[in-house]
Amino acid sequence: MKKNVFALSTLAVAALALFSCAKVETDVEIPEESKGIPFEIVASASQTKTVNNGLSTEWAEGDAVNVFHAVAGSTDYVNDGKFTATDAATGKFEGTLAEALDPETSYDWYVFYPYSSYITTPANTSSGYTTVAPFTQSQTENDSKAHLKNLPLAGKVTTSAGVSKPTVSMNQQTAVIKVVVTNNSGADLVVNQVKFTAPVNIAGTYYVDFTDPTNPGFTDKTGSVGTAVTLNTTVLSATSATSTYYLAVKPFTAANASTIKVKVNNYEKSLVLDADKTFAPGVIYPISFNYNEPASVATLPFSIDGTGGYAAYSSTTGMSSSGVTSNYAAANSPYLAKFDSNGDYVQVRFNEAAASASIGVKKIGGADNSSFDVMGSADGITFTKIETLNVTGATNAELALETTEAIDASYRYIRFVFNKSANVGVGPISISKPSTDPVIIASNVSDVPALGGSGMTLTYTINNFSGADDVAAAGDGTVVVADPVVSPAGTVTYTVNPNYGTDARNGSITLSSAAEGVNKEVTVSQLGETFSASATTITIPKDATTASFTITTPTFGWTAVANAVGEKNLTISGASSGSGNASAQTITVSSTEVAGAEEQELGTIVVYRNGNESDPQKQTITIKKASDAVTKYFRKVNTIASGKQYLIVKGGGAKALIPAVSGNKKSSADVVIDGENKIESSSYTSYAVTITKDGDYYKISFVDNKTTYYIVYGSSTNLNTTSSTTKKWTVQTTKSGSDPALRGTFRFVDSSSTNRGLIINSSNQWGGYAVSNVDGSSYWDIDLYELDD
Repeated sequence: MKKNVFALSTLAVAALALFSCAKVETDVEIPEESKGIPFEIVASASQTKTVNNGLSTEWAEGDAVNVFHAVAGSTDYVNDGKFTATDAATGKFEGTLAEALDPETSYDWYVFYPYSSYITTPANTSSGYTTVAPFTQSQTENDSKAHLKNLPLAGKVTTSAGVSKPTVSMNQQTAVIKVVVTNNSGADLVVNQVKFTAPVNIAGTYYVDFTDPTNPGFTDKTGSVGTAVTLNTTVLSATSATSTYYLAVKPFTAANASTIKVKVNNYEKSLVLDADKTFAPGVIYPISFNYNEPASVATLPFSIDGTGGYAAYSSTTGMSSSGVTSNYAAANSPYLAKFDSNGDYVQVRFNEAAASASIGVKKIGGADNSSFDVMGSADGITFTKIETLNVTGATNAELALETTEAIDASYRYIRFVFNKSANVGVGPISISKPSTDPVIIASNVSDVPALGGSGMTLTYTINNFSGADDVAAAGDGTVVVADPVVSPAGTVTYTVNPNYGTDARNGSITLSSAAEGVNKEVTVSQLGETFSASATTITIPKDATTASFTITTPTFGWTAVANAVGEKNLTISGASSGSGNASAQTITVSSTEVAGAEEQELGTIVVYRNGNESDPQKQTITIKKASDAVTKYFRKVNTIASGKQYLIVKGGGAKALIPAVSGNKKSSADVVIDGENKIESSSYTSYAVTITKDGDYYKISFVDNKTTYYIVYGSSTNLNTTSSTTKKWTVQTTKSGSDPALRGTFRFVDSSSTNRGLIINSSNQWGGYAVSNVDGSSYWDIDLYELDD
């Protein structure tokens, strides 16, 4: 039996020549320099690494290597650190030596690529790990080696004089498995994945001892190594064609009688070795893989019931999946397959044109709404979205989702791709084939404007009719006018009535063939619209003849009508009609009615849409004329006039305050302060106080004049009406009196010398027997508003 060829049926392995760059000649120029002084390493551009050109590589700008040296023959390795390619074309690297070199001494030099700051010695066994062969690799094209460009390299040169320019040969530290797949499946084959499994660890992260780069030593980094390498790809292989794939692995020896496995997609073959086999660094090992499993293609119509869970995706003809690796509890059957990550998918490959696809789901993971993108493909490589199916409803809702959009007749793959908000369980899946029964095909109509309109068109197609097209159309009579017209064949012209409501509504067009005995109902969805006015009552000022309001009607035209009360003079002086407009439109009304002692109602303006006096959203605005009575205001002041009435208002706020007549009772009211710092008097006169000058003091009295209080500006002094310590009240806003506006802290003292503080406590009360603390002090700001004459 041949010792260098492995064979099992059509799976074979043999040793090929070295990589074309397995030994890369690298000139390392090391001038005599002191420790820490920059120097250069020069590598021939035609012989070096790392921009990949097949397996013949060259350096790229910014590439870096680890450099070490030791006195020739010794193991006292000196770490010279990082050397970086600064001129890739000439192979120039720059770095610094860790120590000065003796020109009379010979040295051994060690170089490792790619650079790692954790590698501190060429004899790595327990520190300075590096990824030798990734568990997962990717190849984008048939027979491409571009993905191998970052494989580790190491080199060594011995007994080089301190002033010489040693030549370093860079050696590949990995082996490469070359899998040549011959497609004998009987149909086009999309290779998505190639997996190589060895009886020992061949992938992951290792400590590399490259003191002998031609025979490197590898020590496992615990928990970071494995026996398999997976290559992801998307290569389409025609019937009887071959395609080639490359997988980098850590060099290893497989013992006699051990097993090597190669898996292409879900088709796996094994090889039991009849002798020890070494996979050495820098060598390509080809394996021939005869993909002679019949193509897994489902026959339409296709369906599964879901009771097999995710395992059915690999055991059912035509099915495959990605990311779906577990099931929910049996109690959720048939919704068992667990979809829990974005991009999880299940796929069906089938043999002819499809009509529709459906998937059954259960919202096991929560109330958030997920979705599935239904994707179609003709070749299994390029997929296009057909439509999105939304997973809505409460937790544990069970849904049957089915496509409504047409599926391209060229598609032979359907993929359901999960978009996660919450996990779902997937159950029944089906793909239907086009029916041979006569059918009328038409899409639903959505988002018809509330205004409706005529001349709208709908297209339809017919399939499997035995005779000519005799399709007729009928509207529902409420949303769609009852008599749509079919002309020419394949086109329906129809009218949609206005929707005067705020809510959307659905109508329909029924397409029918008397000869074939078939019907197709098309849903026509119409939007609603809100019609609004800016006010329900407006008042024409006593000294004016016009006032205005606005209406908003996005699509409808409108009409405004003035309805006077009795003989009152009321007209629309602006536009009395208009068109639909998303912006507010102004209607101006006028009246020459003279203001009287009382407010008068002049009538109404009625606004309706589209000439429809029965518009359910008709707007009725009452128009009034203000009375000629003089309006009085409290106006904010900075000085006090004796004998005037004032509102005491919380500073910076909108509360009118009044002191308690007896006890600790409160009294306050919200006030409206306009932009001119004034308050209309009519609602707040009961809160007014009168302030008068009384000798050196100002006194405040309620409107009922039952009690008199003196206002003083002070702190915590126990004040009364006769004490010499009573402080005069001054007009100022701050404690220091530096602000000329009217603010301060006030205390009221009655005739019995009882302090009545002007305070707001946690309940917004007025009253109490001490000055309150506000903002950490004993002061509380107020504003005074004086009643005009």
